[in-house]
Order: sequence, then C-alpha cells, then structure tokens
Amino acid sequence: MANTSRPMGFVPVKYASGAPYTGEANLYEIAAGDTSATMVGDVVMLSDQDATDSYAAVERIVASGLFTSGFPVGVVVGFVVSPTDLNTPQYRAASTKRFALVADAVDLVMEVEEDSTGGSIALASIGLNAAGNGAIGSTVTGASGMLLDSSSAATTATLPFRIVGLARRADNAQGANAKWYVAWNLHQYAVSGVATGAVGV
Repeated sequence: MANTSRPMGFVPVKYASGAPYTGEANLYEIAAGDTSATMVGDVVMLSDQDATDSYAAVERIVASGLFTSGFPVGVVVGFVVSPTDLNTPQYRAASTKRFALVADAVDLVMEVEEDSTGGSIALASIGLNAAGNGAIGSTVTGASGMLLDSSSAATTATLPFRIVGLARRADNAQGANAKWYVAWNLHQYAVSGVATGAVGV
C-alpha cells in the first residue's frame, strides 16, 4: 500500500534511551523582527534578533529551501497563546512577537516524512546523515511542511540529522513519502571545539 503524504515537520517521539517523549519543552521568544512564519514541527535555531524578554530568541532555521548545515536548537512543539493575536493560535505569523515551546533535548528522536525527490531513502541509509527540506507549512492547520531531503543521505559530518530508523507501523513502508526516525547530528547545545557533527555510517 502506498504511503500517504502528510507532512508534519519534525515530530518528537522518544529519546535515544528509548524513553517516550512526553511533552518536555523550554520557552523561547520569536522576535517581531523575524519575517518568517513559524509552524509546529519547524526546526529552529538561536536567533540574532533582539529578544525583549528574559528568554533566548529563536527563528526558523531556513525561510524555505534545503538546509544542509547549521546548528538547530530544537523543534517547535507549541506556542503560548497571545491575547493580542487570537486569530492565529495554531502558528506564529510573520513579524509578530510570540513565545514558542521548543523541544531542545540533544538526544531527541523525531519522526519526519521524506520528500522523495530524486528517489526514496533506502533502508541501507540508516546510520547516514541527511539534510532538511524547509518547505513552508499550513497556516490553516499550523503544521510544519518541513521534510527530510531524500537525496542528501551521506556520511557528510556537516549534515544536521542522523537517520536512525524507519517508523514501523502498518501505514508506513520504505518508499515514496516514507516516515523516518531521525536524531540530531548537529545541535547548538552539543557544539564542541569542532563545528561539525559525526560522520555517518
């Protein structure tokens, strides 16, 4: 049976230990100066925008297109409802200050759909690194459109994600629009003196 294409961005499911993800997140500010809309499931990085409260500022890691490097800080799992913007509780509209709940654990494992551009990710690619596709999400549902870049799987140490497995369930199989489990290969809070991640295997 063919997989259904249903992009949701990067969805936390568990930790590297196998413990389930149960909603842990930290609060960050998305400053009004950020001109990109932000959705639940978007990967974010620390921002150079001026935060106006006592929280670190983040922004979507890319406005659109592929992201093949950089240091994410986490993935958006929700927003604090703004009393001055009740018409868009499901996402953060461009150029508006908003507080985001970000799952920022360095050992997080997430589920993401592949974009199947240039072919599908093979099972033999488990253990390799991969890039992200920064497709824009839905302002109706608030769900991210970000995907895993299928054609990028490689040992390259500067790629941000590590492919750790295929999501195993009845409605998912290797092939077009497959859902994969990925972990961080690059992460802001795991940066050492060497500004790259590990080589994929």
